[in-house]
Amino acid sequence: MQITPPIELKYSNIHVFKKVDVGWGEDSQIECEMFLFNEAYKKGPFDYYHLLSGVDLPLKSNDYIHDFFDQNKGKEFVGIMDEQSCFICYKRVCYYYFFVRYERRKWGRFIVWLNKISVKFQKMVGINRNKDVIFKKGANWVSVTQSFVEYILSNREIIKQMFCYTYCADEMFIQTLLYNSGFKDCLYIPKEAGEHNMCVREIDWDRGNPYIWDNGDFEYLKKSNNIFARKFNSGKSEIVDKIYDYIKESNNRRK
Repeated sequence: MQITPPIELKYSNIHVFKKVDVGWGEDSQIECEMFLFNEAYKKGPFDYYHLLSGVDLPLKSNDYIHDFFDQNKGKEFVGIMDEQSCFICYKRVCYYYFFVRYERRKWGRFIVWLNKISVKFQKMVGINRNKDVIFKKGANWVSVTQSFVEYILSNREIIKQMFCYTYCADEMFIQTLLYNSGFKDCLYIPKEAGEHNMCVREIDWDRGNPYIWDNGDFEYLKKSNNIFARKFNSGKSEIVDKIYDYIKESNNRRK
């Protein structure tokens, strides 16, 4: 059966890969991101690699996006939270979480309890893995340079060892790797403070987990200085259509 794509591609291609079994909160999320970086890297080189989810949208036209990253060439768009937030999340990576994959299954409550008991036991016997590393946390959605992607991929064994059996460390491994390297000096520092502004993503954690943008947010999103936004829901397609039309109109104005 021939399937007609809903959007005609003019300048790029979509590459579809075999599904990866990813469990919420476990290190398989890191493996999946590493896989995507590696596959994209093999198609390169590219000035920037943008890690986006299926519920993200661009807020700007193609020309605006290209101009923005050209003007900030060499900067790493990685969100890093404040020091206190990073410290609170340290427990995610200093102990072993062997049963995260099963927390959202039939015996989830028992598995959560089992993980807690396991961590308590590790505390009792003095386990503190990765104690000499400065860990940082932020959104796992980033825009990073060719050089930094090369650095990530060259350290895949260290990443695997450091973050194996951790908890929700997909929000920490890129930030930690960057902060403990020379790429720290290349961090993009926006005029408006905020972790989500560092990665040029419009994300609202005050009204949701994160908040799902709807039709009433269009004017706010249109005025945003950020390049991308998340999250969107297919059940609220009106806001998606409005943004699509706005970007299309912006592209036409620049022709």
